[in-house]
Amino acid sequence: MSRRLEIGRRPWAMPRQARDRDAGMVTVELAFGVVGLAAVVFFLIGCCAIVIVQLRCVDAAGEIARQAARNDQAAISKVVDGLPGAASVTRLDHDSAVRARVDIEFRPGGRWLFPVTVSADAETRREGGAP
Repeated sequence: MSRRLEIGRRPWAMPRQARDRDAGMVTVELAFGVVGLAAVVFFLIGCCAIVIVQLRCVDAAGEIARQAARNDQAAISKVVDGLPGAASVTRLDHDSAVRARVDIEFRPGGRWLFPVTVSADAETRREGGAP
């Protein structure tokens, strides 16, 4: 038995009707993949921005507490002026210690995303000559 080889026909090829039905599937899958990847990247950048603002908040709270222990109002106002606009600073003076709290309201995705409030506390003992 000899088998005839037909030129131009591949026995393993998908029928034409099946190829026409799946014509745009790769494009749609690629579009969803790109949108998903962009969302993940946007989320990771927002998380990094929140961590950076948290570190700024911790540094500011520590610096305010140290300068308040020395009773240096000029340095405290300089630190407070360097904070973002939506920051609030609370300072509690005790007999032997000074406590500072910094709260920063931050929007990692701009104005159209929800705000995240980041806060930090710092406490230090008063220095010897300070009242």
